[in-house]
Amino acid sequence: MCGNPHRADDIVQATVTGLYRHWSPAPEPDPPEDRHALRVALAALPRPHRTVIVLRYICDLSVEDTAAALRYAPNTVKSHTVRRLAALRRILGDAARLR
Repeated sequence: MCGNPHRADDIVQATVTGLYRHWSPAPEPDPPEDRHALRVALAALPRPHRTVIVLRYICDLSVEDTAAALRYAPNTVKSHTVRRLAALRRILGDAARLR
């Protein structure tokens, strides 16, 4: 993803360290259908768009860390995040209406 194995190792280490720092006891699990709906919605996004959301919200990276990992400007990460969350809401809203 970043084209440099040493940089990739640094990114992975920073991500794991960040996850460890923010790790908390397991919250109440989401109902399986909610997790499945989120997976389906994320899979519907193109890979670069999905990557921004995963790094920001699943890996809990800051805007700056996400920008560094993807070699984007921080404002690009912010705008992509807003647009991709809107797309996820549309997808999830469509799925909820189909139930």
